[in-house]
Amino acid sequence: MNMEHLRNNPDYHRRLLAEWRKLLRGEMVDPRIVREPIYSSWIRSRGWKVDPEQELVHSIPQEELDLLLEEESQLLDITTPVMMQLVDILGKTGNSLVLANARGIVLKVFNSDERARPRPVKPGDFKREALLGTAGLSTALQIREPVEVVAEEHYRRMWHNHTCVAAPIFDSRGGMLGAISVTSNREAFHHHTVPFIRMTAKHISEQFRLHELLAEQKALIEMMDDGIIMLDCDGGITTINSRASLVLGVDAPLAGKSVRSLFLPFPQLRLIEQGQAFYNEEVTIQMPEHASCSCILSFIPKDADGGGGVLILRDISRMREYASRVSGSKASFTFRNIIGQSSVMQNAVGQARRIARHDMGVLILGESGTGKELFAQAIHNASLRREQPFVIVNCGALPRDLVQSELFGYTEGAFTGASKGGRIGKFELADRGTIFLDEIGEMPMDAQINLLRLIQNQEVMRIGDKMARPVNVRIIAATNRDLHEAVRQKQFREDLLYRLNGFTLRVPPLRERLEDIEELINFFLSRISSRSPEFRSRVFSSSAVEALKRRPWPGNVRELENVVERAVYMSAGRIIQEEDLGELAVPPSESVREEALSPLGRSERSRLEALLTRCRGNVREAARELGCSQSFLYAKIARHGMKARDFRILGAPAREGTRTLNDLSPAQIERLFMLLGEDT
Repeated sequence: MNMEHLRNNPDYHRRLLAEWRKLLRGEMVDPRIVREPIYSSWIRSRGWKVDPEQELVHSIPQEELDLLLEEESQLLDITTPVMMQLVDILGKTGNSLVLANARGIVLKVFNSDERARPRPVKPGDFKREALLGTAGLSTALQIREPVEVVAEEHYRRMWHNHTCVAAPIFDSRGGMLGAISVTSNREAFHHHTVPFIRMTAKHISEQFRLHELLAEQKALIEMMDDGIIMLDCDGGITTINSRASLVLGVDAPLAGKSVRSLFLPFPQLRLIEQGQAFYNEEVTIQMPEHASCSCILSFIPKDADGGGGVLILRDISRMREYASRVSGSKASFTFRNIIGQSSVMQNAVGQARRIARHDMGVLILGESGTGKELFAQAIHNASLRREQPFVIVNCGALPRDLVQSELFGYTEGAFTGASKGGRIGKFELADRGTIFLDEIGEMPMDAQINLLRLIQNQEVMRIGDKMARPVNVRIIAATNRDLHEAVRQKQFREDLLYRLNGFTLRVPPLRERLEDIEELINFFLSRISSRSPEFRSRVFSSSAVEALKRRPWPGNVRELENVVERAVYMSAGRIIQEEDLGELAVPPSESVREEALSPLGRSERSRLEALLTRCRGNVREAARELGCSQSFLYAKIARHGMKARDFRILGAPAREGTRTLNDLSPAQIERLFMLLGEDT
């Protein structure tokens, strides 16, 4: 139907009024006369028992309206300027412009004309079809489509002299936010009002979608781990997220300022102003009235012609932490992973726990295979730096000419073959965390000098760089060498030794804690069965365990692990017997070593006691005098139930400055007898 024709057709209005009266009498309405959306609305209105003669208006209390206006502030903010433009277009033509929310509650009346309505519409009024019947706002909200209601098409008699056009407003997901309407006397109604109101509703919907898009964009930018600064074509800051403010160390609003006014000149600033892209440049930015900051900076222009773009700032410390995670620089072990209930092992663990509480450097001493790295990781995980990187450097495995570049890093062009852009060193990767320098005794002398400077100044200088970078690193060093002997041989700097030696932790060798062997065997068996379920039922017999306890274990726990694994794979039965160990049951070359001990004869224990007493418990000196290895002598001492340290306070004859029994206090003598046993 042509609505322009219907509005001005008296015959249509006469027939429409007749159909409306039939509706009130409960008779069938002719759908050929009444337009479809109006006919359906009439039927719904009659079903809701709307009184067509009633003039009562439903409204919400003022307190509820105030809360509602606050909730709908975004809809009002977006709609108001657009509706005011429509008011200017329509002028003083007896129109009334209204905004209602999705619940049908009037939020704002933009141009209320007394001639436009039987009574003025005010905010808080309900405009629902279930209350008002067929009308512009109520029906548009009901059917979610634009609608025009002319004169007698209204369900209630009070509106029969008015024409209303309404259109709903939607968000980006198709959710209905509300509707707008224009109402006027039917004689004053202008047919251009219909496209105006539809275009206005569509424009408001588009504005709302744009605001949602900008809000989502801002939320995404705010969620990013990187600092983001968006620039317009003049270099002005349009958006900056909190991460960028944190990296720059500023909390004042920066939107609207130019990059030129924010930063003092630095090399990459010219590229930003020229619209030239660059990526992952390490820069130091100085800002007026603020301290300088170092960051990783990238710039992505909006287009090839320049004019605006995006600055991406990455915190150097966060990049180091990320690089550490990617490179696997993480401490996995804790003190719960250290196996051993022997007194010497429990003493070492207790000492390490106390060391972990403090932030001084640690020097871990122990033979190869005793678990020095395990202790280093456990100390880190029990310290306040547990959430920060744990970087491992094996100083003995690095080529001598690459030690410094690996530890301290280098700049681009520092030497032939240097990577483009340079490379960050291990100390910078470990910033705020812990670095474990294994086999520190193998570090070259020139690297020792730079390491000493780093410890003293808490800053690292990359090779080829002129700028020192502050670092906060706890150093845990480990070695199986006698560093004091290395100092005497001019192979290790004495001042560096004292710098590293904040805390000293000695990890006992396996031969000093033979009672832990059975527990270690069970642990290795469990680990083997988890990898290879077919060996799940393997166990060691007591004789096999005792045979393993008789070995000197020069390779310590690492050697024991290999022995257990090999025995499991080579055994035919479920229970591994002593004979299944084969040559593993007898320490290598023991027959040769027995010859070295042949002068001891049958009184082996007494001669061992005499030897250790003469050497004052110094096993190295005793082994040299006897002509055997220290590990073999330790095994012999343990076999007889003795401990070398029991002989360290005895000796013959006393040298100058050495105490004798006459010099000991009663308490010390009592302790001495306890150490030597009841037979004494």
